[in-house]
Amino acid sequence: MRRAGLKPHNTEAIRQLAIEFAERYPMGDFYRIDPETLSFQVVPGALQSTLATRLRALDTPATDMIVDMAYASVSTPRWMVGSGEAASIQIAPPACQPPPPNPLPVPRVERQPLSFSRHELKHYARLMDGVDGRDPEDEGSWTQRLNAIDFKRPSPNGLEDTEIMAFDGLCHLIGLPGVGKSSLMKIICIIMALRGQRALVTVPSVRDARKFVEEVEFYAQQLIASDGHRVYAAVLSGQSFPSRFRHSGQIAQEFVADANGGFALSLPAADDYGTTCVLRGFVVNRNNREFFPSRPPCRSIHCDEHRTTTGRLVDLMCPVFTRCGFHHAARQLTEAQIWVGHFSALLSMAPRQTSGRRITYIEVVAQAFDLVMIDEADTVQAYLVFTDFLFY
Repeated sequence: MRRAGLKPHNTEAIRQLAIEFAERYPMGDFYRIDPETLSFQVVPGALQSTLATRLRALDTPATDMIVDMAYASVSTPRWMVGSGEAASIQIAPPACQPPPPNPLPVPRVERQPLSFSRHELKHYARLMDGVDGRDPEDEGSWTQRLNAIDFKRPSPNGLEDTEIMAFDGLCHLIGLPGVGKSSLMKIICIIMALRGQRALVTVPSVRDARKFVEEVEFYAQQLIASDGHRVYAAVLSGQSFPSRFRHSGQIAQEFVADANGGFALSLPAADDYGTTCVLRGFVVNRNNREFFPSRPPCRSIHCDEHRTTTGRLVDLMCPVFTRCGFHHAARQLTEAQIWVGHFSALLSMAPRQTSGRRITYIEVVAQAFDLVMIDEADTVQAYLVFTDFLFY
């Protein structure tokens, strides 16, 4: 911020704005704005202390928090939800025990640097054009978009041409809007899915994620017809009720905007945002309307047969997880090799039914994935600066 060019009668207003900015935003803990010169000054020790704390957090090995929780059994005559007065909500268990859920991917023992040759990328671009029934020479085809990209890498003599895209450690993919970065990421994701490798792609919005997943999954399924029921890509989104209702509302708006007003219309990811707990259909005492709509009892089912030595009811996990629409998205993630979502969703806790641990999705990605691609990296950097991301 410079003072040059400011009109005298605006100086006081800008001074007040600078003071308000310094007081309102978290970075005010690290910097101060001089109201007279409008220059930034580092607060002695504040930034260094915070950086030291976060570096210690990075250097501290993560503890694997195993959660020893049992499933409620359908052989018991009655389940209860909550404790105390809330335990009056009684549930008749379903007639059969659903199958157990698939686990989340296990940590990779060793990761090798990834590489993609131009020849390989062009090969799959042509295959994708074949799925579309398009001539690779057509304008806008996958092949044409890929041919428009110049592959260069830094060298002591500047940028030099290369035929190999190598990913080892932290890399930056730089290009102006419209040059084909997103198309390149989709082709890479499809190749990795067919290789049996795992990749995470973060995008600016969940709507972008849904479209990305739909496209990648479509081509991946077409290119390996022998396994047509396999899920290759899935949306990673926040599972809190505010996030879930916001995303389901966006899908509803897309339905309504359709020419038929949403009639006979569906979207591939619509079933990822169910908001109803399946146990509501098994409630016995119908007079009790309260069923914790914002807190489904996924880990708080109780049975009289399961108590501690002091008589306290033991928390049990819901065994209907694999049949519950509320957890459809979480089940898709256990099978998908490509995850796509907003960066903030990585802080969501993975269901204990799929991991047996208290673990966030970002820990799963760090341990088990081969590649992370961040679209709009500057947006993610801003998110990291203004949140205590390391302490979640």
